Amino acid sequence: MIISLLIMPAYMRYFESKTVLGMWFTVIQLLNWIMLFDFGIGGGLRNKIIEPLKNNDKERVTELISAAFISVAVIVILLIVVQHFIVDYINWYSVLGITPEEIDRKILNSMIHILIVGVCVRFFTVLVSHVLYAIQKATLPGFMNMLSNALIMGYLYIAKPTGNESDILKLAYVNSIANNIPACIAMIWLFLTVLRGMFPRFSAFKIRVAKEVLGTGGILFYLQIIIMLLFNVKELYISWFVNAEAVVEYQVYYKLIGMVGGLFSLALTPVWSAVTKALVENRQEWIKSLYKKGIYLIVLFGVLQFLIVIIMPWIVKIWLKENAISVTRIDGLIFCFYNIIYMWMMLNYNFACGLERTRTISIWLTIAGTLNLVLTIICCYLYNNWIMVIVATALAAIPCAIFVQIDIFKAIKSMNNVGEIKNNE
Repeated sequence: MIISLLIMPAYMRYFESKTVLGMWFTVIQLLNWIMLFDFGIGGGLRNKIIEPLKNNDKERVTELISAAFISVAVIVILLIVVQHFIVDYINWYSVLGITPEEIDRKILNSMIHILIVGVCVRFFTVLVSHVLYAIQKATLPGFMNMLSNALIMGYLYIAKPTGNESDILKLAYVNSIANNIPACIAMIWLFLTVLRGMFPRFSAFKIRVAKEVLGTGGILFYLQIIIMLLFNVKELYISWFVNAEAVVEYQVYYKLIGMVGGLFSLALTPVWSAVTKALVENRQEWIKSLYKKGIYLIVLFGVLQFLIVIIMPWIVKIWLKENAISVTRIDGLIFCFYNIIYMWMMLNYNFACGLERTRTISIWLTIAGTLNLVLTIICCYLYNNWIMVIVATALAAIPCAIFVQIDIFKAIKSMNNVGEIKNNE
């Protein structure tokens, strides 16, 4: 989170144009969606590998790892080949809300090619994070992300921008390399130590096991997609319905207030697995107590972000210095309201998945994602400002948060008969 704050003024120094910087943030968020297209293989591997690891069944672990890594490798190769042929035919100016005067078409397309290849490779290397979660080394994926951001930040502070459009290509290369180096190192370490001899290989690949991993992760894949359509399209919507420059202003609020939601999500990292374990052990009161603690934590974090809003104008002046933008407490309070809804949704999401109550949350997230787009269009038409995208997302998520929480309470209450808690999906 500290790196996230420090990197913002570095970005603003590196980019002369706020419109181009806004475009950069939008592209990064847009391409991160590629990470979802493992069809739940990563999540399926994480769930399936726990039992054989516990039983020290090395052959089964090798089969699962081979199925997951080889399947994703095939998808990655296909994505890289496909992007080579289609990127140059897409009108990225329309998609990203910028004009040819801001950046040359050839430079823009080259940047997108570089970033797509980098994200595709990351799509493969990030599998190591799912294995690390399964072996109870949950801090390492976060450490890897921190190193990646630190490398990018280091380049931004050291580099001397020339003002030429080629600067953005250099940053694209740095971004692609930095996002993969820590995961590659972690992968080498993992298969030389903890999982020695259980590395992925073609001889251990079995179609049956690949289908097994994919089947387990299928519903998780769908949940990832609709969560993304609700919470991870704001940069794109702002570029479409307001303008690309407004993405920079949104990022300032997101870095300051949104980091509170990020810290809350970090605190939720072990919850999913812990709830599943408690479900198996039929510890009803423990799960109920944990959910209450989650609500108390949202209240605590809610108060924290309101304190940040009070002093936000002064923070921005110190933080961004000559690049400081004008911020308002009204917009800050609206962002706080959105952030509380976001934290509530993330708490419900982790409990719903841990309790295997995926049907209700799937339905309501689908409704919320659709409603979000409709409300965004209406709100931005009535008041052309990026904050309306935040308002629309918060309003769309409220019904989902309420009904999913009701379903979670129903699930906890029915735990005396463990069979009743599971869906018949």
